[in-house]
Parts: sequence; C-alpha cells; structure tokens
Amino acid sequence: MRRAVWIAAVLFLLALAGCGRADPYALPEEPLAFETWDFTNPEDPDDGYMALDYGGRTYLPYGIPEGRIGGHDIDRCLGYVVQDGEADPDMRIYTLSDDPDGSYLMEYYVNGNMEQPIFLRAIDTAGEEIPAPDYIDSLEYAYWE
Repeated sequence: MRRAVWIAAVLFLLALAGCGRADPYALPEEPLAFETWDFTNPEDPDDGYMALDYGGRTYLPYGIPEGRIGGHDIDRCLGYVVQDGEADPDMRIYTLSDDPDGSYLMEYYVNGNMEQPIFLRAIDTAGEEIPAPDYIDSLEYAYWE
C-alpha cells in the first residue's frame, strides 16, 4: 500500500511539473500571419524560391531534418503561413532553441500524417559560415552555394 501511495505521489509531481510548460507547437494568442512571396536569386533569374519576412529579415528554404527533431529543439510558434491570400493556420512557423541569432526558422504542417519540417534560413547569412543546429540537413539550393 505504501508503495502505491509513493508511486501515485511521484506521478502526480511529474504531471504537475509538465503542466506549466507551454506547447511549442501551439499558435500563440496573437499569431503572426506570414505572407509568402516569390524571391528570385539575383545571380540567376531562373532560380526562384518561396520567401517570407520576419523581424526585418527575409527567409528562404534551406534544408530538411537530418535525424530526429524533438519538442526540445523548437523554441516557440510565431504564427501561420498565408500563401496567395489563403491563410493556413495548420502551416506554422517556429523559432529554434539552438539558434540564438535567429538565422533559421522552421515551417511545419501540424495536421499532416507524413509531413516533415522545412528549415528556412535568413538571406543576410548567404555566403557566411554560420552554425546550423545538428538536425538540419542542407538541400544545397543554388542560392546557398
């Protein structure tokens, strides 16, 4: 009996400790609406990308996950994507825990079965050797070469 009470107390404390943590995947109370737009590589007019702006910076697709990305890797949800005037509250934009400079963002469709995140990188970092979190695998788009 004592053992059962002890186990119940431990489980209660563990549950209580998790209650205060915010869900990093959830939309904030006042989410940002990220209008996407077409970006053309100034070096190659045939090289185009979907772009979005955040915090005075423009972000382009950069890579996909290499290995596993967990909830601890995501800092917070900023908002959702608006493409061609259509808002999609399930296509969300996140900051990353291992990216203190804000050079990367993550786009993730939260209601997909087999969806994988796409990582975006700020264009002002092009040509620079900046650290990327270990779980990002570059797709070697021409813009980043």
